[in-house]
Amino acid sequence: MEDVLYAYASKLKVENPAHSFIIDTSDDNIKNLFNENEWEEIMNVNKKVVPAIDKYVGKHLMNYKKKTPSEMRAHVMKPWLNTTYNIEDHFDLQYIHMVFSHLLDEYESPKNRLMQPHAEGWYAVNIWGMLIDKAFLNVPDIDLVRGETCSVASSNRRNDDEMYKIKGNRKALGHRIDGIVQNIVNNYEYGGIEVAKTCRGPHDRKQLGDSLKLTKLLKDIFHQQSYVVDYNEEIVKKLEVVGLLHSRLQLQQFMMDFGGGSCLRLKKETTRSIPLHLGDVMELIRTIASILQAKLRIQRCIEVMKNEPEDESFLQKITQPPSRPSTPPNTVCLAKATKTPIKDK
Repeated sequence: MEDVLYAYASKLKVENPAHSFIIDTSDDNIKNLFNENEWEEIMNVNKKVVPAIDKYVGKHLMNYKKKTPSEMRAHVMKPWLNTTYNIEDHFDLQYIHMVFSHLLDEYESPKNRLMQPHAEGWYAVNIWGMLIDKAFLNVPDIDLVRGETCSVASSNRRNDDEMYKIKGNRKALGHRIDGIVQNIVNNYEYGGIEVAKTCRGPHDRKQLGDSLKLTKLLKDIFHQQSYVVDYNEEIVKKLEVVGLLHSRLQLQQFMMDFGGGSCLRLKKETTRSIPLHLGDVMELIRTIASILQAKLRIQRCIEVMKNEPEDESFLQKITQPPSRPSTPPNTVCLAKATKTPIKDK
């Protein structure tokens, strides 16, 4: 697999995820490098289960399937909770109610600002800050850091790179990204957000560049996570890093995990969007569901990385030293990036 990607990448004149030994499953050119059986194995090896949204939360979300502003207003004005609010049980329900209440102001407005072009910051403040950032408020010790922040994982990778060591002692900064899902205690990263300034389709040059930037960040985060768990193969196979690429009213979720050998696998969800009118409210429901699933993926990865023994196992470990050396777990060796084409100035 690595040889196939290397041979393909070495012929390219522009940078591609293949240069970083990432299998982009949405790229037909990559798919055509393998036969049918090989591709099926690539798609299914170490396959992750799509996280299921709580059934009660799902029903609550579907209750907002109202196709006119008047119907939606009548619904959001009704009390949705008949007991004392508890963040553990009711946060996602309140989040859903808040999103629809917020966007309803836009749908009711005679100006309908959703139909007008705006600067990048307008969408971040009025749309995605509400839909994405607010969704993570109930995840302990996790913060979504916005605003062209530098990735710790990317910085660590660059400072381990021989090319940067040769340049001198100044520490190399990581990728500047529009948002990072980060643990505020230990700086471990679990995902990233990139804002594409244009959304003219999958072949738009600027959007392709932002997509590649997010993809490379996700690889750096995956390497960081693998290092934290000592490259333990059993644990690395369970890791999954999430990326969100949003542009104006569109959102696409990226998922990166271990693809076998020394390669990583990138999967992309169908692009979702904020509809201009409530007549297409199901698209808004699908977008909210995608964000909730992204949060569930990150929470699942957090639990995997804890990798802490149960109380009894820990007690036995510290009070009863093993009589013989234990067999070390199998480890993985993840490939670094190969040489990439020189960018046009």
